[in-house]
Amino acid sequence: MNLDLVVFGLDFTEPSLAAARWVAREFAPQARLRLLHAIEIPHPPSFLEGRYPPRERILEVAREGAERRLAEVARALAGGRRGAVNAEAREGRASEVLVTAARESRPDLIAIGEPAERHGLWRILGSTAERLVHEAPVPVLIARDVPAGPPTSILVPFDESPHAARALAWARFLGAGWQSTVTVIHAVAPTIIGHMRLVSTPARARDLDRQYRELAGQWLEQRVVGEGFSADEARAVIAEGDPRTEILATAARIEAQLIVMGSRGSGAIGKAVLGSIANGVLRGASCPVLVVADHAGG
Repeated sequence: MNLDLVVFGLDFTEPSLAAARWVAREFAPQARLRLLHAIEIPHPPSFLEGRYPPRERILEVAREGAERRLAEVARALAGGRRGAVNAEAREGRASEVLVTAARESRPDLIAIGEPAERHGLWRILGSTAERLVHEAPVPVLIARDVPAGPPTSILVPFDESPHAARALAWARFLGAGWQSTVTVIHAVAPTIIGHMRLVSTPARARDLDRQYRELAGQWLEQRVVGEGFSADEARAVIAEGDPRTEILATAARIEAQLIVMGSRGSGAIGKAVLGSIANGVLRGASCPVLVVADHAGG
């Protein structure tokens, strides 16, 4: 696992610029950084035909302005870091531009910034970040509310899926470089224990919760140790409740500065801890989220 090349989708908003600075200086200061800006020119309505400037001219002006600003940002980010910074403007929808670039150059991950205050703006995240998570051939970092330095607290939702294992490997790789504390959470919906109680005697049903937590805790600790973590590098947490709610509540409680999670997971224990829950965590998290999807490398 490496962090040698990062593709960053830049839209010149302040949250995007702040995220680019954080990725360049704190998250991956030694990686090569490729800034990409997407120029999307909408087609004018028919009633403006003949009055609207030629599309080619609009694209030319937009490209010149974007390339000028990209050069300024690249120069500012290049100072004091080992990895080179280059920049490019391309025509097209942002998600498509980034996915195409990722398929061409095979970066280690794609990153974008996202506003901290998203009131009514999920459509923006949905149209870019959500498409990236579903389509990108590499992990995707949604950098919102970025911390002042590298993340010191990382949260990893975990189930039995291979994408969860890759997410845990990413967390170990990143945490080792930053000397971060890693918390691994396995959350199970209450309906699973409820189904177990249905086929148990009343006396045995009272012990189910305790037994489940003990077995789940042993299983999770074994997986964490098996991934190479030492006792002081990571801790395992078992939670019962709606997985999205438990993940976000744990992130708030431990003041997580990065969530690393798989997508489309469906482990036998706690089915859907990572699958459809990924979108809920993306929407509700107040810190950067790195998503390792089922089709992404890592």
